[in-house]
Amino acid sequence: GAICQKLPFSRAYHTPWFEVFSKPLKQHFDRLRIGQAQVALYSCVTAGPYPQDPEEIRSLAAVQWSSTVRFRETIEGMHRDGVRLFVEIGPRSNLTGFTDDVLRSKPHAAIPSNVQHRSGILQLHHMLGQLVAHGVYAKLEHLYAQRAPRPITEKIKPKQIGRAHV
Repeated sequence: GAICQKLPFSRAYHTPWFEVFSKPLKQHFDRLRIGQAQVALYSCVTAGPYPQDPEEIRSLAAVQWSSTVRFRETIEGMHRDGVRLFVEIGPRSNLTGFTDDVLRSKPHAAIPSNVQHRSGILQLHHMLGQLVAHGVYAKLEHLYAQRAPRPITEKIKPKQIGRAHV
């Protein structure tokens, strides 16, 4: 009665079979300097914020690939802690849809940075527009530095909106 699907990759990510890679990952993280976080970073291993201690951070980061992903619990915890804007950095916007499913009627905005049906630059503009509409300050100078935009100087008249009767 189970629904099964062959996954499109050959590694057992997020399972105990991936533990063999945790030790080399830990050795790699041991060589990195861990600074103080500017914003809370959440772990889908613990479903809560990362610890403050650099050694605990390294250990947690090393086991994430061999641990179960607790996505639902993490999103719920972030929302409970006051997070309302969720930006997905990655292809296809799957996590944006999952976030919307988890939070359903709760106040939030899940915004993808990449979708299949729009070019990258068009989606970047959509994402920035949504973030600005939600009160996020955006410095856009670099985005337009090489594009020579021109300011709109004429007054734009609102178009009359027609009504459709069904």
